Amino acid sequence: MKKQAFLEEYVQIANYATVLAHPARVMILQFLKEYGACMVSDLQQHIPLAQSTISQHIKILNNAGLLKSKSEANKTYYELKNKTIKNLRTILNQYTKQLTK
Repeated sequence: MKKQAFLEEYVQIANYATVLAHPARVMILQFLKEYGACMVSDLQQHIPLAQSTISQHIKILNNAGLLKSKSEANKTYYELKNKTIKNLRTILNQYTKQLTK
């Protein structure tokens, strides 16, 4: 079945679920929540993965709109995009409430 056959809400939930489906990405989000903006090299000190692998996970999170980046000189810092995180929370809260009715 094609995605067009599903409600937009379901597609959005599935897309977020796919993005959050790897523990490294969940860990990256948690790290950014606790420590704020940082570079991939900062994450590498706390996440047991190669820098290139962390960068791939950052790209997925960034493409999903969960992160924002800012460049200073030749360094890129990543941080949570609070508006999107709040939207994610709202969508998941509404969906889980529907499941428990």
